[in-house]
Amino acid sequence: MEQRPEFHVVETIDSGPADADPVLESPARASNPGEMSGDVGGTGVRALASEVPGAEIDQAATPVYSPIDLLTQAIQQHPDLPGNYLLRAEVYFRDGDEERAADDFRQALTLAQARVDTVDWGYIYQSYIDRAHEGLRRCGL
Repeated sequence: MEQRPEFHVVETIDSGPADADPVLESPARASNPGEMSGDVGGTGVRALASEVPGAEIDQAATPVYSPIDLLTQAIQQHPDLPGNYLLRAEVYFRDGDEERAADDFRQALTLAQARVDTVDWGYIYQSYIDRAHEGLRRCGL
């Protein structure tokens, strides 16, 4: 029976406030099951190889997740957190999809602006605003 991977929040991006954006762990292909495979695609999302104690893992059947897939999953789970939109926008931009990048930069900007003055750690959201503006500028908007 195939086991579906699970995503777990392991820390916030800044290890600061409880409402900051999550960094995810996710199963991914690695040379040895259970070893950290590192940053996924330069996105800041860390992936772990799947490890099931006492079970053998078929490496050929181990799913591989793209940064877009991982970030889309994070957005689906936490649609109100701007950091995931920023990260996905930067991946889209890197991959040449400026239209989708601009959409995500705009969404991140909207969400961050709504929180910048309402949370104790507002300067984090101000950095998201600055980053979204810079991303939109790079997209030519």
